[in-house]
Amino acid sequence: MSNISIVPISATNNWECPECGGTGSIDEEICPICLGATWINSSDAAEWLLNFMQSSGGHAAEIEQLRKETPDSLILALCLGICSAIKAA
Repeated sequence: MSNISIVPISATNNWECPECGGTGSIDEEICPICLGATWINSSDAAEWLLNFMQSSGGHAAEIEQLRKETPDSLILALCLGICSAIKAA
């Protein structure tokens, strides 16, 4: 018997805010992305990700194409983690 779960990772609808790192504030001001709630929904997370990519010099036409799609939750989690790490660096 294996103790490894075969249940797939469930999709999430709530994401820790990547702008404030889940604190709800930035420099003692309410976070403009989560409005102090510390969590955002999937569409807000995807929007933050695309805005971050664009502000980091991403190709505008490719980003606009991505805005028309709904990302898979696992891909969104991976991309949010990478962009959050880049932002923190």
